[in-house]
Amino acid sequence: MKKIVLFSGALLTSLFLMTQNCQPVMGGPPWVVIEADGTHANSGDKVWICNGLTVEISGGGNTVFIEKNCTITLSGDDNDVYQKGNGDLTISGKDNSPVTYESTVTVVDNGTNNATGSCDTLKYDYTDAPVAPKKFCDVWAGVNEIKANESLRLYPNPATNVLNYEIPGNVTSNSVEIFSTSGQKVYVANIDTKDGKIDISGLKKGLYLVILNTNKGRYSGRVNVE
Repeated sequence: MKKIVLFSGALLTSLFLMTQNCQPVMGGPPWVVIEADGTHANSGDKVWICNGLTVEISGGGNTVFIEKNCTITLSGDDNDVYQKGNGDLTISGKDNSPVTYESTVTVVDNGTNNATGSCDTLKYDYTDAPVAPKKFCDVWAGVNEIKANESLRLYPNPATNVLNYEIPGNVTSNSVEIFSTSGQKVYVANIDTKDGKIDISGLKKGLYLVILNTNKGRYSGRVNVE
């Protein structure tokens, strides 16, 4: 009887360790890219959280890839979660499996039946996602935005066929670029005014990053296309 118990314990440990995937396959689009603090309440999404954010995952059945220095609250159930280092993870949900994180993440698990485990280094496998949403995060983070009171105005938002843009002040625009959540540049055009219209009828539904390059730097904003 003792041998059977020991074998069962070893088997359970092995199965537990197998759930800690230190190189998860990300898969292709579509993605939900989170680039601002907030809550993701939807379910069944493939989610990418950019660096340094505070986000609550309250939905269920998501697959969530988290970049470095994030503070995450996992209150939803049945999620697959992968988190890079130097962050914080608080779990209150249940049946989240796997919950894999780098060893430098501070974890508090107040939930039930969550399969958690750490890796020294967590690497994302881009095999099925050659255009990773990380590029969108990098583009967003790299934008040299001008003061908040001189920000780019985009309207209507959400938009359908036409997007209006407006920059206050004495600014000369020279080009506009639009990026999808996968980091792909989907639109580029030369412009010579600080306000006008952009034909977005060729864009699919989703979230986009709009960048206007001007003589005073780069203005950025985001728009939902419906």
